[in-house]
This record gives sequence, C-alpha cells and structure tokens, in this order.
Amino acid sequence: MRSKFLFLFSFLFLLATISGQAAEQRKLLLKRNLSIDVEVVTTREDQRMGLGNRDSLANGQGMLFLYRNSGEHRFWMKRMKFAIDIIWIYRGKIVHIEEAVPPPSFLTPDRLLPIYGSEVTSDMVLEVPANYSTKIGLTIGDTIQFKP
Repeated sequence: MRSKFLFLFSFLFLLATISGQAAEQRKLLLKRNLSIDVEVVTTREDQRMGLGNRDSLANGQGMLFLYRNSGEHRFWMKRMKFAIDIIWIYRGKIVHIEEAVPPPSFLTPDRLLPIYGSEVTSDMVLEVPANYSTKIGLTIGDTIQFKP
C-alpha cells in the first residue's frame, strides 16, 4: 500500500513538473535592428493553445511557433480575445503577413472559424499584436533571426 502511494505521489509530481514547464523565451531580431521578446512554442499542445485564453500581448512581445518540418501551417483564432498579426517565415525570411486578424465572436462555432495560412509554406510563424508589423515596417522578404 505504501509503495502504491509513493508511486502515485511520484507520478503526480512528475506530471506537475512537466506540465508546469515554461516555454522558452528568446529574442528575435527584426527590421532595423529592432528586437522583440518571444515565447517559443514547439510542442503540439502549446502550439494548439497558442495565445488562446490570454487577455493581451504587449508591443515588443510575440509568440513564435517553431516547426520541425516546413509545410502549410494553418492558424485559427479559437479562444482568442484580441486581434493579432500573423507572420509566416520560411528559411529566415517573411513569406506572408496577415494583419489585424480579429478575434471571433464567442458564439462562433469552431467549424465556422476562418483558417489563415493556406498555401503558405513556412517553418516558423510569429504572432504579434495587431498592426505591429505595419508599425515597425515589416514586409515580405524581410529577414528574421534569433538574437544571440
């Protein structure tokens, strides 16, 4: 009985430790030597959640989705509470920007949510506050890189 309790306690502790791990924080170098702080998400679970259920995202901050394989990485705004710019990146260059993508009404069923990023090949996707890409002058072809 004691060994079962110890096993259960150890398992729950391990589970809490794993699920409580924070995403990696990095700096991305953008146009004109401007850098932003990004939360890097690499797991499917974190990527599925994205910025959903968060209240806001400050200027100078973003979420970067890193993928093992390049491909069509599509996004929707499920559980989003604020508008964002979505920036697709392939081999370090911006290939597509969706500006000021609005959050859906809470009454919108999942099956009716718009899908963004169809027919865009990327290996990274960056989400930043709405209109931030225009504010700092990001355009297709600009280089994005990790800041050392």
